[in-house]
Amino acid sequence: MISRRAFLKIGAVVGGAMTAALLADPTGWARLAPEDARLAREGWGLGALLAPADHVAWLIQTGALTHLAGTPNRPHDPEGRYSVPFRLRGLTVRHLSGSERPALADLQRRSVIWPDDARAAMAAALLALGRSPNAVEAASLSAGERWLRAARPRVAVEAWLAHPPRLAWQDLRQADFRAPREGLIVSEWDWVILAQAPAPHLAEDFIRRQISTWQKPPADAIALAALPATASFEICRIFERVAVRPAA
Repeated sequence: MISRRAFLKIGAVVGGAMTAALLADPTGWARLAPEDARLAREGWGLGALLAPADHVAWLIQTGALTHLAGTPNRPHDPEGRYSVPFRLRGLTVRHLSGSERPALADLQRRSVIWPDDARAAMAAALLALGRSPNAVEAASLSAGERWLRAARPRVAVEAWLAHPPRLAWQDLRQADFRAPREGLIVSEWDWVILAQAPAPHLAEDFIRRQISTWQKPPADAIALAALPATASFEICRIFERVAVRPAA
């Protein structure tokens, strides 16, 4: 994967280079649990990509994928022609004391650890402000940046191993999952096959052997939607400005 710095530099480029940037987007891969990250690396060598649905939608629009029969009636792939759903994760603040649902305001506590995930950070900030997590207009992104500056998100490279409490993507089926009071943000993960896959039949065989735990999201859930590429890059830039990272 390319570095975040290189990813941001690619933001000014269009066409095929932007496709490559989204495929390598570290803020998308940061949503993966360790065991899924291992599968993603294994599938990548065959041309099978494990990607969040908001990226898959963009890849479908740009013709970057080959046909792969999946589940129909999903907003980003309504006919189920290009993607096989694999995981559904919800964004929450984990391991806070007490049994009540967490509030996104808890993220402004200095003890909270954040994943290296620009999209999740901005989505949480926007929802905390009463705005759509998928908002892309300049006023919303500016408001989100101000909220994040106040939160001073402390990033852990291995967010899944960090000490709690932490902002994290979690399986909705887990007994301790609690949606934030402000609302439930979900991210679907799909398997797709790249149009330039070296061996599409091997990629599909690999995908069909994986055990999916995907389920349809609750009716009140807010799914992360595909954003214009310019907005995606701007969110990455904002996160770079506000994130507090450990010293090298």
